[in-house]
Amino acid sequence: MAAKTFEQVLDEVRGKPILVANRGIAARRICRAIRERFAAVPVMTATDIDKAAPAASSAQELLLLGSDPRAYLDLDLIIAKAKQRGIIAIHPGWGFASEDERFPQKCEEAGITFIGSKADSMNLLGNKGQVRKIAKQFLRKARSTCPPHARSSTKSPSPSC
Repeated sequence: MAAKTFEQVLDEVRGKPILVANRGIAARRICRAIRERFAAVPVMTATDIDKAAPAASSAQELLLLGSDPRAYLDLDLIIAKAKQRGIIAIHPGWGFASEDERFPQKCEEAGITFIGSKADSMNLLGNKGQVRKIAKQFLRKARSTCPPHARSSTKSPSPSC
């Protein structure tokens, strides 16, 4: 798939519903961005307990998940309800399902755009051993492309370039 410009994305989402699969201040901030920057319809997931929470008022609509507070982690429920509502994209917010590497794939299979990291990135960065290995490789490469005089010109523990 060819990369799209920001203007092309704006044209595609303008006036359409985008789901924020989260709650609280994170969801409130994302809803505001959806409304103000994308001129789209912010829809937020909510359980029966959270539907009256202050953050819920930032969404134009609520996608009710029922009474179980664990429903925020039920990807199949969220995606099924999103499809019923005609949601075009899902932003996972922070925590909850945003850390589930199956979420991007399930959204793709359902024909819904996932606004977040790809599954392979989530899997890789969720593995601390792999992250350390990548960081070490990056630092080795950065040091090899950094001129020797720049590496030794600083007293700080990290190189200046």
